[in-house]
Amino acid sequence: MKVIYPKAAKRLLKIAYKNDFTLYEFFLSDHLGHGRIADEFDSIYKNLDEFLFSVLTEMDKDKLSLIICSDHGNLEDLSVKSHTENPALTISAGLYAKEFSEEIKDLTNIKSTIIKYCA
Repeated sequence: MKVIYPKAAKRLLKIAYKNDFTLYEFFLSDHLGHGRIADEFDSIYKNLDEFLFSVLTEMDKDKLSLIICSDHGNLEDLSVKSHTENPALTISAGLYAKEFSEEIKDLTNIKSTIIKYCA
């Protein structure tokens, strides 16, 4: 499989610099967690890892904020085909990363935090 995600990361950053808010959805992790494409786990996560590495190393952390979040748990335990009871992942980086980490305690805080800092 040809790795395209570093190029995709550059395209995403180019779009993000032009906007107050940009949303990128990576849905393949959801398909993996629900067992729809479990045989592709290694290749999908290798590409996701390279994509996130590219975004994090190439973004201007003084100009952009990044929030990585999941809407539920399920990928951490592939034996469960539905959602786990584990907390959903949230990671922040760049501009306002500290504020995001202090204000986002669960999924209900994400919308208001984005509006507060990105509008």
